[in-house]
Amino acid sequence: MKNGKRVARKNGAGNGPSDASKIPKTRGGRRTGTPRAEKKAKSKTPRILLGSLCGLLLIGAAVLAYLFWPQAPDQPRPPNIVPPSLPPEQRTPRPSGMTPSPDEILQEAEFNPNVHLILGAANFDGGNTDTIMLGALNYKENTLHVLSIPRDTVIQYNGRQRRINTIFSLGEQNKRGSGMETLAMELYKLLGIHSGNTVYIRANAFTRAVNAVGGVEFDVPINMYKPYENIDLKRGQQRLYGAEALMLLRYRGYGRNNQAGVSHDDYGRMEMQQRFLKEAARQILTVGNIPKIPEFVNIFNENVATTLTTNNISWFANEMTKVPNENIHFHTLPTQTNIVNGAYYEYIKVEEALEILQYINPYTMPITREMLRIDYAAQ
Repeated sequence: MKNGKRVARKNGAGNGPSDASKIPKTRGGRRTGTPRAEKKAKSKTPRILLGSLCGLLLIGAAVLAYLFWPQAPDQPRPPNIVPPSLPPEQRTPRPSGMTPSPDEILQEAEFNPNVHLILGAANFDGGNTDTIMLGALNYKENTLHVLSIPRDTVIQYNGRQRRINTIFSLGEQNKRGSGMETLAMELYKLLGIHSGNTVYIRANAFTRAVNAVGGVEFDVPINMYKPYENIDLKRGQQRLYGAEALMLLRYRGYGRNNQAGVSHDDYGRMEMQQRFLKEAARQILTVGNIPKIPEFVNIFNENVATTLTTNNISWFANEMTKVPNENIHFHTLPTQTNIVNGAYYEYIKVEEALEILQYINPYTMPITREMLRIDYAAQ
């Protein structure tokens, strides 16, 4: 500042007459931009919008990839059946010759990394979980073995005799949301196999999934009519949609020597469920249905309580499409039926059960009698 007048800086921008002429004129103390500057600002607007749109698209693609990118579930070690009271370094070594406990054997067993277990239970009748299945997918050999657990299988629970189909409800009563965890633990005690991957299926999930693939062609072997249970199916080859397929799975009016070619009562229902699910798998698990996987994932998320993430569900769905129908096998836990005061109780046939358990064995060693805790075995 010199004599009250501003002096232009030397060697700086805006120095000299030629620069002064470029300074915008002012109106009321405000600078006004040149038309050229306005044109530049306008020309940048479409680029900014386009850049923002590309950014949003990239973010959206990343979110979709995260949601539907197949990812195999973890295989956590099973929990201790009886939690040790002392840390390992303070425990007394087991005397030589003493048989190890099931806990000790199972905690030392190595897992087969190719086998992934999943425990499923369904409530189709509005009561207990009468459908319980334990599946083992070997994604290297492309095989699937599924074991059905009879609903009246007897176990020891909290010091009392219980049927296996009541365990989910008892777990929920103890702590809301822990029904499947409780069921998984009791099956682990019983069979020596623990699945951290659990799925609790509501009836709506099943009907929506069947509808999503346009129904399933199936030969209904007999007329199924129980109006008080809202079941009315005619025999013969037909396309079953969700509601009709659910009727088939719920029906259990099979007498001895029935024309359906299945066992009587609950065993007949399990066999019919297995027959339908295998046929449904043959029709649904095809390359043509891969584009529908996101829809199946949405159905699961809305109607299924599960420990699996969306990525895990997508992984299972993708791997299942690779399993040929002849490599899908269903088994039923062998039991002996005892009727007491008109009530049915199923006692496990241990030796026969051990043979079948090898099909869903997640370990690198065979499952033996010493791994099981069967309190009510068939005589």
